[in-house]
Amino acid sequence: MIGAASESANYDMFRAKRINFDQQESMPLNLGSAQDQLATSHGNAWTINSFFSRVNYAFNNKYLLEATLRADGSSRFDPDSRWGYFPGANATWRLAEEAFIKKLNFFDDLKLRASYGEMGNQSGIGPYDYIELVSLYAGYYPFGNGQRGQLATQSNLVSKSRTWETIISKNIGMDFSMLRDRLYGSLDYFWKNNNNMLIPIAYPSALGIEAPTTNSGKLAVQGWELNIGWRDQVGDLSYSVRANISDAKNKVTQRIGNNLIELGNNATPAGYPLNSYFGYVFDGIIQNEQELADYRARFPNEGMIQTQVGIGDAKYKDLDGDGRLSELGNGSPGSGDLIYLGDTNPRYNFGINLFASYKGFDFTAFIQGIGRRTMILEGEASMPFYYPWFQSAQYWYGKTWTPERTDAQYPAITLTDKRYYNYNPSTNTTHRVGYARLKNLQIGYTFPKKLTQRIKLEKLRIYFSGEDLFEIHNTPGGWDPEDRGNIEGGGSYTSYPFARNYSLGLNLIF
Repeated sequence: MIGAASESANYDMFRAKRINFDQQESMPLNLGSAQDQLATSHGNAWTINSFFSRVNYAFNNKYLLEATLRADGSSRFDPDSRWGYFPGANATWRLAEEAFIKKLNFFDDLKLRASYGEMGNQSGIGPYDYIELVSLYAGYYPFGNGQRGQLATQSNLVSKSRTWETIISKNIGMDFSMLRDRLYGSLDYFWKNNNNMLIPIAYPSALGIEAPTTNSGKLAVQGWELNIGWRDQVGDLSYSVRANISDAKNKVTQRIGNNLIELGNNATPAGYPLNSYFGYVFDGIIQNEQELADYRARFPNEGMIQTQVGIGDAKYKDLDGDGRLSELGNGSPGSGDLIYLGDTNPRYNFGINLFASYKGFDFTAFIQGIGRRTMILEGEASMPFYYPWFQSAQYWYGKTWTPERTDAQYPAITLTDKRYYNYNPSTNTTHRVGYARLKNLQIGYTFPKKLTQRIKLEKLRIYFSGEDLFEIHNTPGGWDPEDRGNIEGGGSYTSYPFARNYSLGLNLIF
């Protein structure tokens, strides 16, 4: 098979303005006042052209081979770097057709699979990122003698060599069924490598302009997935249960340029997973003047600790011994005071599908969840009274230090800037969360045909349906455990309110 595809888009916008028309019956622009007139326009266009091919081969209904080749060209890249070529191949061995498997009389189906494939990605690339652009501003800069000059700035730096990300995927797996196809399932193990990941590189601030993302990173992913199911019929009762669980770990294996670790979420830290959290090691809460004096002695070079931190405030460990709370290390022991707290990537994703039917009654349910992930409350939710005029979330009540509650988990409430110090990302503000949620439930009844035909209906079914009906979770403060937040961590006030949905329905077929 050979094919081709083309996708393109073109957007144009024009806007013009004049004011102070002397009448409103007919208002062509040229009749308006030239004072404060405005004319502006912008637009963009992009195209992706693709060519693809596929070859299949089967021998003796046991050995199956498939090979693919794809070429993609994008107008978003420099003309010399627009095309990417992405091959793929997979092989299947149908073991169930082999005589030595048939003799076992155990498997109804059994096959082994292996695959290799490459895929291109251009996400996040603008239509003209490879062209140096100049931005003109509507305002003017005054010069001598009443002259005005229009402002213009260079709006971007470009990378002529930037091209497609190439994601290499490898997979081995097996499919099976047995016991007259009642028990069935599959198992897969996979590897993914992105050897030219598009990431930003940090340059000195003296550069004065944002640098482009370049193919400067490497990402490795590996994981597995298990699916298993059971289906059967006993008299008038039909039922099935299907479950799946998967896990994957990723790691940024290389990152050209600045690899310094920052406090909080780091998108692409070298040697760690994507979207990793780094923070301080929490060392308790200052309880008295002696502890305050000892803590200040450990940080002689830290201004806030010397001048603002007091009794009831947080203590952190000085891991590198420089007398400061040092953010910019590389994440290794002895480099800065930050440690790896976890990442936002969910682990052990699972799902369960249930089905049953009996004499017109039917039941379906879907449960979904994750085993664990790291969550740090964000933004306005990260501390009590993030803004003095905000009402604190109920989660914080009874958990902050007071002279009468010295064993509290969190530091004392304050409205000064040191509240950001007290609630820095740390081992004290990190949560390991997991959940299981009933995503969908439906119960219905279909009336017998002998009854519906009397009222000239082919089918009549009533049902109840619900979505997100309940969950089991350990998320702090009642935040939605599925919420990934603004930086993929979750626990943000800005999230859309969570809702449960209930419905009653009637299906009629005439």
